[in-house]
Amino acid sequence: MVILPISSRYAFSKSNRHRVISFVIVAALAIGMMAIISILSVMNSLQNSLIQEMKTIESFHLEVSNLLQSTTKEEIVGTLNELEGVIGAYPYIETSVIVQNKEKGISQTSRMRGVSPSLFNEKNPLSDRLAIIDMGETNSFNLIMGHSLYKAVSLGQQKEVDISYLGKGKAVSLTLKSLTVPISRLFYSPLSEFDSSTFYIDIDKVTQDIGSEKIVYGLYVVDDRAKNIASLKKEIQEIYPEATISSWQEIHAPFYSALYLEKLLMYVFLLCIFFIVAINIKNSTNRLIHAKERELAILRALGARKGRVSQIIITSSMIITLSGVVIGIVLGLLVTHNIDSIFSFINVVYYAIVGRYNNFFSYPFNAFVSVSEIAIISSFVIIVSFLFTYFGTRRLLSLEPMEMLNHE
Repeated sequence: MVILPISSRYAFSKSNRHRVISFVIVAALAIGMMAIISILSVMNSLQNSLIQEMKTIESFHLEVSNLLQSTTKEEIVGTLNELEGVIGAYPYIETSVIVQNKEKGISQTSRMRGVSPSLFNEKNPLSDRLAIIDMGETNSFNLIMGHSLYKAVSLGQQKEVDISYLGKGKAVSLTLKSLTVPISRLFYSPLSEFDSSTFYIDIDKVTQDIGSEKIVYGLYVVDDRAKNIASLKKEIQEIYPEATISSWQEIHAPFYSALYLEKLLMYVFLLCIFFIVAINIKNSTNRLIHAKERELAILRALGARKGRVSQIIITSSMIITLSGVVIGIVLGLLVTHNIDSIFSFINVVYYAIVGRYNNFFSYPFNAFVSVSEIAIISSFVIIVSFLFTYFGTRRLLSLEPMEMLNHE
């Protein structure tokens, strides 16, 4: 118990002539911790948002295909909706098409996704994320087009759009099909690529041309069930043995692999930061031990044992390290909590200098950092600090008191 007050005195006491060094070390550790936590929170926000958008807008949490044609869509949807944890099951069918503006001679390749009107009429993850603009036909579901695609084709005030695609033929397997469909609504989504390449149409208008065997049933599930998606896949497989069941990770395997690689590279980047932090901790520890050299010599000269002196210096170093880590965590969490306000301020400054706003700083962040990540970072800093202090003190204590005071 005597060691703690003595160590505190050596760390921050006003009578300590090297007090400034202790505060510099605390400030350096706090800034380093704050920077790492802030970077992690922003990266987590970007990746989490992208994952949520991919599995709710670009696809579904789970997709079921290759079902027997003897069962109707309504029966399959009813069966899937009865499964525990399923928010909704929606049939869809999609194909590549050419969207045309014949008046202006503009055409654009895009993706036509035939869906059930219930996908937009019911509350689900997709309807929660899309912003819908009515085009005067609020009571009908004909075609819902991405706003960016609508602008790319320069439809302006046109109420209809011409679509060309390959469908089933009578004499040949595939033949060119054409549709002229009224535009019911436009949609905005967080995925700009999706807005510029996709439109929705009533599934009943295109099923016959494309083929009912290509219908896929997309499922949205609650978060708890999404974490254990394998059990839900097993349940569906027991009901429909012939079905092909895929999670969103399997559907977007290249994207998921790229995201995983990005996460891995982020950790490599953090390891580089940790390496720099470790070097700074080593230098700071050496400065601290050098600053305490006179006190060590006096303690040794007064008869203090090497073990007791080592405990005092190591405890003093741990007090300084823990102070820096705790302050850094608090500052990091404050930055994470107020990241939108901070980026808004930076954006205003950026606008004042450049004359335009930066898209990145305008992005709405839902920043967060997990407790486990904070624990890993903190443990790393504390362990590295302890090891450097321990070996540095051990090396210094191998000298005699007169040798320590040689440079005083």
